[in-house]
Amino acid sequence: MKFWSIKKDWSTREHILRQQKKELFSICFICLGIIFLTTLRVLIGIIAMRLFLYIKTKPWKKNLKIIKKNMLNKEKHQLVMAQMLKDIYFDIVLASLLGFKGGTAAFMFYELPRFSVDLDFDLLDDTSENRALVFEKIKKIIFKYGEIKNEQQKFATIFFSLSYETGAHRIKVEINCRKTGASFEMKNYFGIPMLVSRKDSMFSAKLVALMNRKDFAARDLFDLYFFLKNIWEVDQKVFLAYKIVSEKEYIEKCVSFIEAIPERTLLKDLGELVDEKQKDFVRTKIKKETIFLLKNRWNIQG
Repeated sequence: MKFWSIKKDWSTREHILRQQKKELFSICFICLGIIFLTTLRVLIGIIAMRLFLYIKTKPWKKNLKIIKKNMLNKEKHQLVMAQMLKDIYFDIVLASLLGFKGGTAAFMFYELPRFSVDLDFDLLDDTSENRALVFEKIKKIIFKYGEIKNEQQKFATIFFSLSYETGAHRIKVEINCRKTGASFEMKNYFGIPMLVSRKDSMFSAKLVALMNRKDFAARDLFDLYFFLKNIWEVDQKVFLAYKIVSEKEYIEKCVSFIEAIPERTLLKDLGELVDEKQKDFVRTKIKKETIFLLKNRWNIQG
């Protein structure tokens, strides 16, 4: 009887201990739950506060403003360039000394199907007096349309960079003083007579530029395709000015150069100058199409 009493007491003690363990575990679980919920509440509060401050400052609006500022407004850009050209060719001295060339000239006079943002000229009578005169006159003209951010007189180049509006694309005005062999003819732009590079000179100059720039310019390849497709003639005087004796050999080098152009660079500097359909063509076809036209035109095998 005494044995059973002791056994019963022992069972009771074990039961009590188990109950105490359960209670202790429950208390620990509740404490951990309270700590977790408190921590979570604090974290939610911090995140909510940061989100509130983020929304209050509206940073995306600033980013949108930056994007809008950096976007090219083609109509305004062209209007400013046209006004500058008008002033340049209304000046009797400048009109006789400067030949208008490059992408903007091709866009304005020869229906080049891409926009262009710069003004390029050749100095037709290169003397130190003419360089100084042109520099001062151009500077005075473009100053009326904004702030001149950069101006340079190098060995064979006169250069200006104009900001006509805060955040807008700048207009670069570059006057080449080297002899290029190019020929110019009188064109009319809304009643303004201008000396403009002939098609053959422009085409030959573009072939030269393709491989002679410091960095590849995707616009050169785009323009070449357009000139080739429209069967523009070449100007031998331009080739000779750049010491290109064998036209076919040079074209073979152009073909090799185009074949080696990385696809990732095909839209470099072209992004805002062409539309989406043109971009797709540049990405997928322009290399093969241009190479075919060059090989077919100059009868290059392989």
